[in-house]
Amino acid sequence: MIRPLALTALFFALTLPVQAETTEQLLQEILDRPMGNERINATIHADGTVSGNFNGQALGGAWEIRDGYYCRSLTLDGAPIGEDCIVLVRDQGGIRFDGEKGAKKGHIYYPAQ
Repeated sequence: MIRPLALTALFFALTLPVQAETTEQLLQEILDRPMGNERINATIHADGTVSGNFNGQALGGAWEIRDGYYCRSLTLDGAPIGEDCIVLVRDQGGIRFDGEKGAKKGHIYYPAQ
């Protein structure tokens, strides 16, 4: 027989929201692992750098965690292409990079096989 207190505890455990993964947690999962999609291959390095290629051009840059966001400043063939602070979200077996602090839905990148 289930005791009322145990039943109440079980009910509350089942109704609690699932804790969402943070950008920092997801970033730790992908550091130093090549990621990509049909247009880009890149690696976010633990030393605070980014490297890879985008449509055949060299991609580089630097990143940091700022206020819980993945903030990165990138270059393409050495020319600055801008800075953005991004929210990382697990999506369709990859990681989606939502720009403008999550306001702009981004592309999904998958770990290299």
